[in-house]
Amino acid sequence: MAGFFTLQMDRSNLANAMTSTILEDLNITTNQINFASQILLVGIVVLELPSNLLMQKFGPYRLLSSQIVCWSLIATFQAFITNYSELMATRFLLGLFEAGYVPGCLFLLTTWYKRGETSSRVALFYLGQNLAIALSNLIAAAILHLEGVQPLGGGWRWVWFIEGRITIVAAIGVVLFLPCSID
Repeated sequence: MAGFFTLQMDRSNLANAMTSTILEDLNITTNQINFASQILLVGIVVLELPSNLLMQKFGPYRLLSSQIVCWSLIATFQAFITNYSELMATRFLLGLFEAGYVPGCLFLLTTWYKRGETSSRVALFYLGQNLAIALSNLIAAAILHLEGVQPLGGGWRWVWFIEGRITIVAAIGVVLFLPCSID
């Protein structure tokens, strides 16, 4: 659930960044923000199927924990981008590393639990997404008050840095607590 929460939070924080000074700081337009939003989805589409094939080869623990560690670092380092090309690159990479995470987790849930137990576990898993939708804007609104505070300056940079750090904490949890096997 924490992984899905942070996945959804990291996907939606570009919209929150627009309420700050990202357009001026990166000298970009709202159309370019829209392209950056869409390039994340391109990354997801590119690796959604291959990531599930990789899961069959390497196992859920290795793949899911590697994915969340990588996307947490990318989500954090987005705070340091300085231009449109870097924005596009980080959003595309974010999509690549998030690809397959949701189906992978759902696969894991169906292998861990009996048929009658699965629906409640899947509901709890999707609760992470719904909580992120409900809370990520509130979290970002609180963080945006750091506008102008150094060393990052822009409130959008603080949003990406702090929310990225939240994702790093979730990644550590996945690495430490996701069982290597169902035995």
